[in-house]
Formats: sequence, structure tokens, C-alpha cells
Amino acid sequence: MIGLLLSQWKLVVIGLLVAAIGVQTWRIDRLHHDLDHARDRVNAAQAETARCQNNRRTLETALSAQNAAVARLGQESARHLAEAQNAVRTAQSGRVAAERRAAALMRPATGSTVCERLQDVDRRVLESLR
Repeated sequence: MIGLLLSQWKLVVIGLLVAAIGVQTWRIDRLHHDLDHARDRVNAAQAETARCQNNRRTLETALSAQNAAVARLGQESARHLAEAQNAVRTAQSGRVAAERRAAALMRPATGSTVCERLQDVDRRVLESLR
């Protein structure tokens, strides 16, 4: 058998070369496949990056709008607070005057006769209504 192989050495070399070429062809095909797969992954990553950038821009726009709304609400709240504080001061100053009028109305009527006492009460009521 070895003698047969030695006599056909050209065929053996050709067979080995064909086998080596087959292996290299398979490796090249595998590398092309891996390259295509890597390109697909790169394209998918680029698409995902574009989606993320678009989402980031959308979120930044929404955040800016929300921040502006919060700022407007803060200004409006400050205005309402100032108005409420003014209303409290006005009510408190009105309360003092009302307490004085009430105290004046609650004073015992003066006068020696019923008529004089009624006139005193009537005068105080009229003064409090001014």
C-alpha cells in the first residue's frame, strides 16, 4: 500500500492540496459569515443609538417644558401667596375697626330717660354703619 502511494505521489499531493484548499475555502466562508453577522450587529447598534438619541431629545424637550411649567407655577404661587398675605392684613385691620365698633355698640346706653338711652344707642348704630 505504501508502495502504491509512493508511486502515485502526484495524486497524493493533489489530494492534499485539494483538502487544504477546501479547508481554506471553508475558513473564508466562515469569516464572510462572521463579517456579515458583525455588520448586522453594528447596524442594529447604530439603529438603537439613533432611537436612544431621538428619545433623549424628546425627553429633553419634555423636561424643558415641565421646568418652564414649574417655574410658572412658582411665580403664580408667589403671587397668590402675596395676595393672600395682603388679604390677611386687610382682614386684620378691618377686624380691629370692627372690634372697636362692636365695643362702642356694647357700651351701656347713657341717658337718664329711656328715650335718651334709645337715642344714644341709635346714634352709635348709625356711627358704626358709616
